[in-house]
Amino acid sequence: AVDVSSWPYDEVRQLRRLPDGDLDVDVADLLQATLAHEPEARPSADEVSLHSALQGMSFLRRRGVLMSALGDESGGRVSAKPVERVLAEAQQLREDYRGKQLDNTLMLTRAEVFDSLTKAKLHEWSEAQVLGEWRISLNDESGVDGGGLRREVMTLFFEQFEASGCVSSEGQAIFVAHRQRAGQSPQQWRQIWECVGALILRSVVHCGNAPLALSSAVFDCAFGRFKRLPPDLKAEPMPADGGVAQLKKLRASEGDVWARSTLLELLARVRRADPQKESSYRWMLAQRQRDAASTGTTMDAGIFSIGSDTLETFRSMLLPCCYTFLHDSSTVLPDGSWTHRGGVLEWTLLWDLYLKYLGDGDRWLAYESLRDGLTARGRRWDMWALLTGDQMVQLLEGAPLTPASIISNLEFKPNYGYDVQIQAFKNALERFSSDELSSFLRFSTGIGKLPASRRFPAGQKLTIRFMPDNLDRLPSAHTCFWTVDLPPYEDPEDLASKLRLAIAAPQPFALS
Repeated sequence: AVDVSSWPYDEVRQLRRLPDGDLDVDVADLLQATLAHEPEARPSADEVSLHSALQGMSFLRRRGVLMSALGDESGGRVSAKPVERVLAEAQQLREDYRGKQLDNTLMLTRAEVFDSLTKAKLHEWSEAQVLGEWRISLNDESGVDGGGLRREVMTLFFEQFEASGCVSSEGQAIFVAHRQRAGQSPQQWRQIWECVGALILRSVVHCGNAPLALSSAVFDCAFGRFKRLPPDLKAEPMPADGGVAQLKKLRASEGDVWARSTLLELLARVRRADPQKESSYRWMLAQRQRDAASTGTTMDAGIFSIGSDTLETFRSMLLPCCYTFLHDSSTVLPDGSWTHRGGVLEWTLLWDLYLKYLGDGDRWLAYESLRDGLTARGRRWDMWALLTGDQMVQLLEGAPLTPASIISNLEFKPNYGYDVQIQAFKNALERFSSDELSSFLRFSTGIGKLPASRRFPAGQKLTIRFMPDNLDRLPSAHTCFWTVDLPPYEDPEDLASKLRLAIAAPQPFALS
């Protein structure tokens, strides 16, 4: 039994707050409708039976199940755990290219890794060059690369990428920016995003994850799971009206049910990035009132109105072309309110979200180039194509960092005679925040994430080695050899304090 009354009512969204979890957006929409605060707002049995949540094909496609089944029919391997399947393929690629080195050492400057690699024309490199063993030297820094510098460079690349004008940050996720605002030519734009895709592939192959926070919507656009909207429709010139007429034609062909389902899916992505922005769109949806005299059991048969007192707020919140579409698709009543039939507001909000986060500004050129890099120009298409955007993000984010997940990947040498220090080290990690655990991994291995499998690639262990040394020295990391050297501190608090100082150092390799 479920106690629905325990789910709080959100006055802004005018919806019940469903428990957090991996709930399909259409299923959540149906639950919200049946739990409407006002009984007269709840759907009839006929409306429930026609709801898109009960249309099995759409549900399976969004969850990635249908795509996996299609992969099975075409000879592809299907796994109940798609992320684990990709990690297994990545491990095989790592073995395939083990020992295959670039001819020349990559000479890089720490502060310019992103610029240097995006200008290196990785799109012209062979797969063996992209995925093989790089030899790297950081200018003005000591350190011989046996693997650690390669991981460190991956981290630096994605950090600098996220700080570049190529992306726009929205809360906890990043989206593709407009090319023109980033100051890039079409050729540069394609080269940058194909390089980003290639280095995501490389990072997954060699590290089991990738340290970047791209929204899952970016990957769904790259693999064609989100449709283009105006002004990005192919084979059509840039419309003078900003795309209003094109959107009307698209509405006629796709229907209002598709628009609502897609809107809810996109709102879910926005909510993960910035819940406040998602609330503003939910508020606009809640301002629409259904005419009591409207008949029919489907959304496109309903008649809805928006009060004049809220339309001025809508004007300030929506892009001008989206507000124009809402106006042109509505009838203005004598009292100043607007009335329309069907999902006009769904299409309006979907288009507004699309233009702000996903479309226009050569973003689709970025998606296509990102896909080319990720798939090695199509050679590794099967590795990614069965994953949804959410599953890709799960793969790249890796496992949640907890003390237990880190400690399970450690080994201590010697493992005898240092019982006090071993326990003190574990206790120190258990008091670390998730950010500190990430810094510890970055300090120790060159990358601050743990693969979704919760273990390092190929079962590698991180060695904590107790060395007879001056107790005033800080711990030091040998990232190439997966080793942290630790003086045998006698005071547990001293150990924790010095470990925190070490992982906060700005250039880990200077400590090694």
